[in-house]
Amino acid sequence: MEDVSEVTWCTNSRENCLADAHIDELVPRGNLPGTDRPMWFKLLQTCETGRNDWIEVPVSGTSTQGLKPLATLLEIIASGQVGHPH
Repeated sequence: MEDVSEVTWCTNSRENCLADAHIDELVPRGNLPGTDRPMWFKLLQTCETGRNDWIEVPVSGTSTQGLKPLATLLEIIASGQVGHPH
């Protein structure tokens, strides 16, 4: 199995576009690394009125100081270290 490096989600016609008043979500599933580390996801959004790119990733660690269009952060914590029983 190969690693996934890109997921594209788009509509096939204007009639199937998500209305501005609604929110939808993309729920990827897969295995995560077994070590504690941040995992950043760059998001690119394009619509008929423009484009928003959330692509800024810190050079190292998770400090986001000075970064504006931030990528999405998933903080991975190895099992057994979580303070919640779920």
